[in-house]
Amino acid sequence: MYRLERVPPPVQSSQRVYLIRPSLLQLKTLADHVHSDHAAHPELHVHVVVVPRLVSWVTGLLEEEGLYGALTLHEFCPDFIPLDDDLLSLEMTSFFRDAFLEGDFSGCVDVARAINTLQGLFGQIPYVLAHGRAAKAVVNTLDLLNNQNSPKKTSQVYHISLFFFFIMVV
Repeated sequence: MYRLERVPPPVQSSQRVYLIRPSLLQLKTLADHVHSDHAAHPELHVHVVVVPRLVSWVTGLLEEEGLYGALTLHEFCPDFIPLDDDLLSLEMTSFFRDAFLEGDFSGCVDVARAINTLQGLFGQIPYVLAHGRAAKAVVNTLDLLNNQNSPKKTSQVYHISLFFFFIMVV
């Protein structure tokens, strides 16, 4: 395992896996690695795992770099981490900066997807309490996901009756 740095790691296998966030700087560095490695090792197959979500501009940038067919793209969206029996955490280190400093609320989709996964396991959550712009964006996206993914429910037993949604910055 290597950190993503300017100089590519040594080729020791026929496959390489990169785990990256969708950032322009990381993708440009990745493109430089793949170009230089493919020149010396054409048999090298590269997998790129984008965390937390594969966004459309990533594929566009890889196409511009001429790499779209030269590697395999994957997406990994980590869900909640259980901290206690009734306490879950969704670790998104750049969420505050992206949402409140840069005005990019795209991370709200990842939060809504995680809550939707939770609902898939435990049933629809009838009451979701949220406060703030980002929380409202999450609830709106969650409503869209619920309307798209689930048929109309009749009577149902709720395993989670109330969900408090906090955005904490530590």
